[in-house]
Amino acid sequence: MGWRTLSAPEIEQLEKQLNSADDWNMVSVVDAFIVDNIRRTHFSGKVFIDENVMLSNVGLIADYKIGKGCKIFNVNEISFSGYSFDFPVEIRNEDGSHTITACPELTTADAYLASEKESEGVLQSMASSAGDLTALSYGHIGQNVEIRNVNALRNVYLEDCTSISESTLLENVFVHSSAEESTRIGAGVIMQNAIVGYQNTVDTNTIARSVVAGNHVSLTEGLRITHCVVGDNSHLSCCEVLFSLMFPFHEQHHNNSFLIASFLQGQSNIAAGATLGSNHNGRKNDCEMRAGRGFWPGLCSSVKFPSDFASYTLLAKGDYPYEIHLKLPFCLINNNVHDNVLEIMPAYWWMYNTFALRRNAEKFRQRDTRKTVSQHIHYQPLAPDTVQEVLAAMNLMMMGEEHLTQGVERSKRKVRILKFREAFAAYREMLIYYAVTTLQNDFDEDLNRLLETVKKAETITWMNVGGQLMRKQDVDLLKATPCADWKSMHDQYDRFWNEYETHNRQTAGHVLKYLCDCKPTKEKLQMIFEEGRDIVRDFDLRADAERERDLNARE
Repeated sequence: MGWRTLSAPEIEQLEKQLNSADDWNMVSVVDAFIVDNIRRTHFSGKVFIDENVMLSNVGLIADYKIGKGCKIFNVNEISFSGYSFDFPVEIRNEDGSHTITACPELTTADAYLASEKESEGVLQSMASSAGDLTALSYGHIGQNVEIRNVNALRNVYLEDCTSISESTLLENVFVHSSAEESTRIGAGVIMQNAIVGYQNTVDTNTIARSVVAGNHVSLTEGLRITHCVVGDNSHLSCCEVLFSLMFPFHEQHHNNSFLIASFLQGQSNIAAGATLGSNHNGRKNDCEMRAGRGFWPGLCSSVKFPSDFASYTLLAKGDYPYEIHLKLPFCLINNNVHDNVLEIMPAYWWMYNTFALRRNAEKFRQRDTRKTVSQHIHYQPLAPDTVQEVLAAMNLMMMGEEHLTQGVERSKRKVRILKFREAFAAYREMLIYYAVTTLQNDFDEDLNRLLETVKKAETITWMNVGGQLMRKQDVDLLKATPCADWKSMHDQYDRFWNEYETHNRQTAGHVLKYLCDCKPTKEKLQMIFEEGRDIVRDFDLRADAERERDLNARE
């Protein structure tokens, strides 16, 4: 693109239209520049204006490149003093022990890996090397950006088709946006040190400081969020969230507060009135609360830190006075105040909440409208990460009920396991369901080949890395030999994603081997797949019945 200085007649007309500049020679335009669209604006430093740009009542524009088709009205200040859009974000703990360096390319997976203590000084350093923004001399306003009635924009980088209306302050903010996935920032918003993803909505008096938001995220209705990374497809409003790392599909849109120093691995839903992290043991800063996928605390729940919850933990409404460290997935926890007992029902979701399990996978897939997929996400509740938790839980249960209660709660009171035998049977059904649905085609095509696959299947340790399931050995390799920059790291994620199904099938083979007591035969596999077809059919029937019961209850 060719830039030129303003001609004398253009400067004269601009001044007649109540425009001014510290030095008109510092203002550059394209050949198709139209003078008529610029009114009541002051220019300072170097400013580049593309064609079809409309400016009106802008108090100051200093050191910016303004793209084609932009419309900017009633803005007090748009200035740039030099910024590389990398800043510290103190996720997972108030003491800064998991601090990462944000950058525009950062994904939730990157944030998680960089926040691990063993990654200190290795992965964190990659963030500041990503991109070429360190050399920016000007602020950037992309093509077809609309800015209306805003107090101040300082050190911002706005990609194409960003819409900002009636916001209060954006300072040190990078906004991803495009014609297909435009980002909108609305009334009363204050953002300082923030990376905003594609197709985001930030609106209604939200205050966000030191925040990285993934793609298709909404932050609205007076939300106060500080030192957080928010995964793709997440929605937060009406609440306060501090020092947290949230994987994709985090839902928190009720009046609740103090979700603080937390690491939530996605598909979570924080109910109204929850005060997670409102109290804790000791006099130090809050320790971390960790929760696997599908964490769902009930109304007005209060949890003491530090605590650790397995995947798909459902907390009944109550005040939980002690730290909890739970390894049993898909369970229901209840604080029985009358008996002063912590009650746990393993496999509750499978036994009594099948419709929710089925619906979760469907709704997450349907709600994922991202066109720019920088973070891969697994939707299925029963997947290698949760299946390995089920296997570990069954091994504990085979050692006796007392092994399930040891160390669950940091207290001297009793922990009670509900429906022990039924839960063990339910866990077994879950394993069969997963293995059969994963390997049904292999069984139908060649039982002999499947048998050989099962015999050779070995244990794979899986990790949830920002919503994408990866083998631990792959993650360890990434940490040991980091890539040159985040883009190269993302290429590795893509490779793992493409290899996932192969490793998933190997895990399903290992599950079949486990169900055959490590001595698989064709006869045993046939029996398991026959039982599995019944379990799959029964699961769907129970899910339909639960849905029908709920609908009838409303009438």
